[in-house]
Parts: sequence; structure tokens; C-alpha cells
Amino acid sequence: LLQTARQKRTKVIWIRADYRYSHSPWLVQFARLHKHHNSIPEEVHCGGPTTAEWEDFATPLGGEFVIPKTSWCSTSHTSLIDLLRQSGINTVL
Repeated sequence: LLQTARQKRTKVIWIRADYRYSHSPWLVQFARLHKHHNSIPEEVHCGGPTTAEWEDFATPLGGEFVIPKTSWCSTSHTSLIDLLRQSGINTVL
């Protein structure tokens, strides 16, 4: 799907988790509610020196957008909706 989108010069927009306690209100709440469990998620960074690696089959190319998200929702407090509207995109895969 990704290869076909690139061949057809379709706009590719990546959504990347940026789950840091300093950025993600849900992560703090999750940890507080589950403090007695061993399933508290670790921080996941999408920028800086601790950048999480991209999978070989799914790595952004130059000109593709990467939007960090700080919660489970890709549209809350991100530029995704604005980018889609400005680009005239009304279908997302």
C-alpha cells in the first residue's frame, strides 16, 4: 500500500507516538491508575537523541509529513486535521 501510494505520488502522512510524561497527559493518568501493575508503558519518543527507530518497511521519505501525537488519538492536539483540510484530503487509509 505504501509503495503504491508513493508511486502514485499520493501525499503520505505519518502519525508517530510521542509518549513522554512531560507531553502526554494520558500517560501520567494511566500510570497513576495502574501503579500496582507491571504494565505501565515506557516513554516513547519521536524526536531528539532517544528517537525510536523506524521499521525498514515503513520509514518516511523526504517530503512526507511526520506528525507526533501525544495521546491515543491522532487528531487531538495535532496538526493532522488542518493538514488534511488544507490538502483537500477527504479519504484516509
